[in-house]
Order: sequence, then structure tokens, then C-alpha cells
Amino acid sequence: MKGQRVFLWLKRAIFFVLLLVVFVSQVYGFSFVVLGDSRDGERPASIFVQIMKEISLLHPDFVIHVGDWVDYPSREGWQNFLEVMKTGKVPFYLVVGNHEIGKNWRFLYQEMIRDEFYYSFEYQNCSFIILCCYEKRQGKEIQGKIDPIQFKWLEKQLKEARDSDFIFVFVHEPLYPTDPHTGTGLDRYPKSRDRLASLLRKYKEKLILFCGHEHLYNKTTINGVTQIITGGAGAPLHASKKEGGFFHYLYITVKDKDLYIAVIKPGNISSP
Repeated sequence: MKGQRVFLWLKRAIFFVLLLVVFVSQVYGFSFVVLGDSRDGERPASIFVQIMKEISLLHPDFVIHVGDWVDYPSREGWQNFLEVMKTGKVPFYLVVGNHEIGKNWRFLYQEMIRDEFYYSFEYQNCSFIILCCYEKRQGKEIQGKIDPIQFKWLEKQLKEARDSDFIFVFVHEPLYPTDPHTGTGLDRYPKSRDRLASLLRKYKEKLILFCGHEHLYNKTTINGVTQIITGGAGAPLHASKKEGGFFHYLYITVKDKDLYIAVIKPGNISSP
């Protein structure tokens, strides 16, 4: 009789442990920051320095910068930028912008940043895909295009991410710039842009595209593709406040398969 009671107790204990494991595996949460266009000469803008101080207080899991770190590629400029990024005290990932492009920039990038110009990573049950919209062809840099090899790689990445709760894609130049900047992003090559948009649209229920390039904030959904432009980390603004022309960064939270995006204006976060 005593043995049966022990057996029943163990059976119930195992059941509750398994139930707890299932519950924990389905509930998760993390946060990350997205920002872009922090350039102001060879040094990052003072606004960007302020933003990174605030990020050190908010302490997200990581930061993604969508490009245009400083005005032009140089060892000193990039070193200044990286030193400010490190003040956030969290890991960070970088997207190549048009102001990273210049003579021998690819060699400098691979020496100072990382080997890959485009890459992906998984975090909890979400997929993050970093694109590079600068194609090298016959020794020349072509701005505003995803090259064919990268496009095939992207197709593969998206297929592998189809079971993710969210897919976050990052590229410097927007697929759909705001009206005053039409023709200055990936839309300068409409067929190439439309092909990319068609691919992203297949995952529209869970995919968000983050861009920079335009120094403003804008969120829109066009032909099923949700695009957020966040170019407010310190570079000279491109629009009025009403049209999104204000300094900002995005604080994004994923929790229990829900997504929350907060637009934060620097200067409102401080330590007690």
C-alpha cells in the first residue's frame, strides 16, 4: 500500500515537472533596439552618443544599427563609431549603409567588423536577417541592389525561418522611400525591388522590414510588406516633425508571441 502511494506521488510529480517544462518552453521574452543614420562627420553625432547612454540603462538583449555609421569609411571614423556602440554595454549587429561605401571599404569592413557583408542569426524563436544592398560588379559598386547570390541565400534563409514566430529583415535603403525621396532607395531599380518585395510578401504574416537611409521615422505597409524606416540616430533630419523628422530609436519587445514597438525620443531616459 505504501509503495503504491509513493508510486502515485512520483507519477504526479513527474507530470507537474513535464507540464512546467512545456509551459516555460512556450513562454519567452526579449527586447532589442533598432536605430540608424548616426553620422555627423568622422565622429558619431552627439545625439547618437546620448542614445547609446540610454541604451546602457534600458539594457536590451542587443542592438541593430541599420547603417550610415559615420560620413565616410575610414579606420579612425569606424573606430570612433565602434567605441560609442560599445558604451551601450550590449551586443550589437551592423548593417552596411551607403556612407560605409568607398575606396577599399570591403577590406576595411572585413578587418574591423566581420567577414560577411550579409548574415543571419536566431534569437529564441525569432529569425534576424541582415542584408547588404551594395553589389560589386566588374570592380564597381552598384548601390540599391541585392545581388543574385545574396538573393538565393535570402530565399533559403526565409524558408528555414518559416516556423519562427517573427522574421526581422534589415537593409539600409528602403524598398519604398517616402514621397520626397522616391528613387533614392531600392526603388531606383524597380524590377529588382519588386522581386525582393514579392519574396518578402510570402512571409508577410510574420515579417517586418527595417531600413534607414532617410533621416526620419516612417512605418507603412505596401503590397503586404511592412516597412519601418528608422533613420533618426543623429544625422541631419530630412523632414518636419509632423512627417517623422525627429531623432529617435526603436525599442522592440517580443513576449509570448506578441510584438511591441516603442518609438523613443532621446533625452527622456535617465538613471535615478
